[in-house]
Amino acid sequence: MSEQTIWVLMIIFVVLPIYFIPTIVAFKRSHRNKVAIGFLNLFLGWTLLVWVGSFVWSLIGQAGKTKQCEHCKEAINIEAIFCKYCQKSVAEV
Repeated sequence: MSEQTIWVLMIIFVVLPIYFIPTIVAFKRSHRNKVAIGFLNLFLGWTLLVWVGSFVWSLIGQAGKTKQCEHCKEAINIEAIFCKYCQKSVAEV
């Protein structure tokens, strides 16, 4: 293998996963703002400040504590009594 090929492989398998750690963490935790964290990381993550900020953002906040409404099938808070979309009572799961 040429030296250039080794560098390209290293970038693909080492640098890119490190760069996208905030996005990976947000998706693994089912963070409610995972898409916003992903876009922020994609476009501005090259700045250390934004990368650290998006990483912290992916670690804090409520992580995907939702259930599905049995009436309208929307994702709602797991502690909800009424669905905020269809306004119907939600049974305990």
